[in-house]
Amino acid sequence: MRILIDLQGAQSGSRHRGIGRYSTSLAKAIIRNAGNHEVFILLNSLFKKDIPQIINDFSSILPKEHFVIFSAFGPVEGLVAENDWRREISELIRERMINDLAPDVLLIMSLFEGAVDDSVTSIRRLPTSTNTAVILYDLIPFLDPERYIPAPPSSTWYYSKIDSLKKADLLLAISESARMEATDALGFDGERVITIHSAADESFSKDKVLPAKMEEVLTRAGITRKFILHVSAFEPRKNFEGLIRAFGLLPNNIRKSYQLVLVTAIDLAGQISLRNLANDAGLDEDELAFAGYVSDDDLIALYSQCTLFVFPSFHEGFGLPALEAMCCGAAVIGSNTSSIPEVIGKEDALFDPCSDKSMAHLIERSLSDRAFWESLKAHALIQTKNFSWDKSAKLAIQALEQMPSAASHASSRLSLPKFLDMFTSIKKGSPSENDFIACANSIYRNENTIKQWDIVRQNAGAALAKKRLCDLTLRESNRAFGDQILLDDSAIKVIRSDVWRQQDRPRILLLKLDHIGDFIVALEAFGLIRDAWPNAHIVLVCASWNKSLAEETGLFDEVFCCDFFPESGADFDRDSMTGPGLAKYQALSLGSYDLAVDMRYYGDTRSLLLHTNAKYLAGYVASGVKLDVALPEVPETEMVAQIGARAMALAAAVVATFAPSSGRAAKILLRGRSPIRSFTSGKVIGIAPGTGNPIKSWGSERFRELARLLHEKGGFKFVLIGAASDCAAAKLIAEILPKSDCLNLAGTLGIPDLSPIIAGFDLFFGNDTSTTHMAALLGVPTICIFSGQSHVDSWRPLGRSVITLKRVVNCSPCYLTKLEKCSNNHLCVNISPTRVAEEGLALLKDSLAE
Repeated sequence: MRILIDLQGAQSGSRHRGIGRYSTSLAKAIIRNAGNHEVFILLNSLFKKDIPQIINDFSSILPKEHFVIFSAFGPVEGLVAENDWRREISELIRERMINDLAPDVLLIMSLFEGAVDDSVTSIRRLPTSTNTAVILYDLIPFLDPERYIPAPPSSTWYYSKIDSLKKADLLLAISESARMEATDALGFDGERVITIHSAADESFSKDKVLPAKMEEVLTRAGITRKFILHVSAFEPRKNFEGLIRAFGLLPNNIRKSYQLVLVTAIDLAGQISLRNLANDAGLDEDELAFAGYVSDDDLIALYSQCTLFVFPSFHEGFGLPALEAMCCGAAVIGSNTSSIPEVIGKEDALFDPCSDKSMAHLIERSLSDRAFWESLKAHALIQTKNFSWDKSAKLAIQALEQMPSAASHASSRLSLPKFLDMFTSIKKGSPSENDFIACANSIYRNENTIKQWDIVRQNAGAALAKKRLCDLTLRESNRAFGDQILLDDSAIKVIRSDVWRQQDRPRILLLKLDHIGDFIVALEAFGLIRDAWPNAHIVLVCASWNKSLAEETGLFDEVFCCDFFPESGADFDRDSMTGPGLAKYQALSLGSYDLAVDMRYYGDTRSLLLHTNAKYLAGYVASGVKLDVALPEVPETEMVAQIGARAMALAAAVVATFAPSSGRAAKILLRGRSPIRSFTSGKVIGIAPGTGNPIKSWGSERFRELARLLHEKGGFKFVLIGAASDCAAAKLIAEILPKSDCLNLAGTLGIPDLSPIIAGFDLFFGNDTSTTHMAALLGVPTICIFSGQSHVDSWRPLGRSVITLKRVVNCSPCYLTKLEKCSNNHLCVNISPTRVAEEGLALLKDSLAE
């Protein structure tokens, strides 16, 4: 059986919530327990930033070739009416892609996605021969519509997903409570709903926390004494208010010994509201602590150290935090409603969430009755054994195996002309020229994906799709820029800087297959990389004679041996060692990495990077290996640079590329001045339309259209900057913006005075020029629109919140100094303002989330 898992729940806004955790964990368990079944994973191209990390997370159990990326075009957020046409077309495109992949079963990990992001989910918009199963978490909005979906557009969107859910062949419920909701509220036949439960990740264990780590976490969370813990999303059904009131009802002699710690992603307004409630309940300020959103490692520490975990929710689909807390040895009590009794599994550990007194009474008993508290902790160790991801996966696979043969469904193959004819029946919205272009490109890319995967027989038609949609475009709208009607977005290179902060934990592989002297002089370089990322998992591959020294340095988390060369000095034949050396290297079980660096100066080991599973490859340049970070090769015959200095140069290049800025440049630019907010409200977008040389310019007309598109989104303010020579371009942009929303500073300030203005921007757009580099160094989310005049890897700005956009053309880099010398009509800057706006808004959203 071929199982295709739609894993958008791990890409969307749910990825940091229980649904994202559930989706990823269950998918991994299904893969581990698949037996003779084939498993593939379907991902959404609109979340392209997260795709490499997801593939990397599965690399030890699923080949990269088993991931399928379906191309969609956005935005498709379900609560925005202007997106209706794009969303419905994208749903059809996704279903066609699935039909072409021809799985026996499609398992949708999270159907109710896409209200506020670019997830694309639907069931049976097209005829299909594939059985469809859906993970059912809960039907809370359906059961309480007045609270959760009181009116359109939220109700319209939600009920459309309910309509899709009803078309599923099988529901896999995460609790018996959720299963009963499907049968009682939606009328599902009991045989179509199977309970598979949930589980906690294996990392949730009190044994995984070091004492030093514990102290650090408690200090960071503002915890000064024993504490009661609650963990959940900040939603009305989670009953934060009831918990605070119940805590306030405890006798003073008990309450004063504890803090109530809330782990939730909550904004300032929410914190103020709960603080006011706590004050009304008689709590002192230090009795309530907000830990905010915490990492899994920190969460495990808090679970392990809390005196009591309280889960007062009114309604849950499962209640994963309660199970995670029990896995970490916590004493856990919770509500007697929905799925929570299934998870806790102890009747005297339950209270009525609608009664503050009931909750307070059980909290008081748990804190004052030592025998009862110990019984809660003992029960937790027993109860958690009833749940595991492998158990859930086996139940899921068994249910999928028992589904009726897919042959009983209608034929799924729809010819491309008939598929395109379906578009005319969609009357919602007013698609633009760019919409038709993006639609054609999505179909084209999906057709190519099917060819590359060779999972099903390829039906010709990509060219037909492009021609028909292009014709439709010509009938519907005028040409916006030049004669290039159909611009393939895949020709736009989106270059992001993966920047790992000191607290991040990238996996880094270092190859140093050298002799003892070479290894010793590289120690400073190794130390430079370790200093940049103290928490990184750094693995070294070295010769066996360097192993003990490597381990004693304390710089590496793991050391692997590979005797690529013989031990004796230069007494070896390079040509004869390559084959055996590669075989030794391939025999190592190294796993996957964010970055792999070959630290050997000579190029004879560089080809090993081609046999390394890493997102980025770095080293001194060598033929045949494309590197992300490389230094010019010093001629071997001259040996101009000292060997230790060469190693430091490579390490410095790696750190400069992937580590965040030290902030030194920003301090120099600001010279003690504070950022200046040019407007008192709204998000401020900076635009610098100029550049020193017209051959590097995106063009004032495009910047003008970009400003118009961004202003349509509403709420944005604009500041235009540039030299005196940029005044005409800035004036052209300012003319289409309300004066109250635009400040034109072009030609009024020198470079030194621009720094505090730029530092006050929320988002910046510019060419490859000085102000763009300044914005990046100041930490402003920056979009650099790069021409093909110079080499993008040499001149693009770097930073965690920096994106460079460049059209892929064969004539780049040309290094021409005059625009009139370009014989290709400046094609390299032909990037649509719509695409630039989309990338900018996505970058702003990601930056605000961070």
